[in-house]
Amino acid sequence: MTQVQNPPVVGTTSPGKYVGQGIDRVDGAVKTNGGAKFAAEVPYANLAHAALVHSTVSRGRITSIDTAAASAIDGVLAVITHENAVPMRPPAKVSPVDIDSMASGTTVNYLNTDEVSWNGQPIAVVQAQPLLYQDATVDGIGITRLPFRKVGATIKQFEPAGSTIAYVMCGTADKCGLSQVGSQETVPLLRREALELALYTFKYSKGVDSIVSLLPPEGQTNGAVYFKRSNLADELSKPLAATLPSHSVLSYGGMSEVERARVLRLTADHLYNSRFVQAPNGRTLLVLRSVNG
Repeated sequence: MTQVQNPPVVGTTSPGKYVGQGIDRVDGAVKTNGGAKFAAEVPYANLAHAALVHSTVSRGRITSIDTAAASAIDGVLAVITHENAVPMRPPAKVSPVDIDSMASGTTVNYLNTDEVSWNGQPIAVVQAQPLLYQDATVDGIGITRLPFRKVGATIKQFEPAGSTIAYVMCGTADKCGLSQVGSQETVPLLRREALELALYTFKYSKGVDSIVSLLPPEGQTNGAVYFKRSNLADELSKPLAATLPSHSVLSYGGMSEVERARVLRLTADHLYNSRFVQAPNGRTLLVLRSVNG
């Protein structure tokens, strides 16, 4: 038998050129300096978004899922559960001649069974359109401030809209929930509703980082309540009922003095005036300016 020194590498004309040598990645620089564009960053018209609903118990069986409230929210396209999901193809049987079948995985057919096998198992998907303004996708949220002596940028904080959920409240309009009462009663109710939406969304939608509730207009002013997840970290560590007790019918008179004070305290630093603007680059922004200066 003849021994061959440095056997040629298939596909190259230089034997041994690559084997055992460090090779620079052609995309390494742009990925480490933030210049690379990933698939999720490529804009696509009319793209829908989905939020997973996870189980909160490690073992059990789903007896019923009430999707009415989620389905009624403006912008929600579908709420998918095991009751209406398209059947998934069962996993292939393990075969020694099929390497793909030997890959580690799970035999649980997501959304195709009422059985809960672990805490955190996806049990529903809420599919919704992104935040839109005049048919244009809102790309981000800018928090503004007044420049010091006219020096400096007006936007002090920018949040991508991809991890933000927006709720639009209609207040006292036709077919809305609030009756025609004075602002002394409607404002606390709206702030409580915004707080409750934020708490429940953060609790059950782990991929959401911020919540903005657009309040009904007051004259020429458009108000908003804006929370980041970190703003409610203490409240999220406790049962939600410890912060906001449940009401069969919510009314201003039905709220205790303690509850009213808690709502005002938790929302006081998160009140903003809001407006939508189109940036020079063509992107649409939701601009928020704190009412506290």
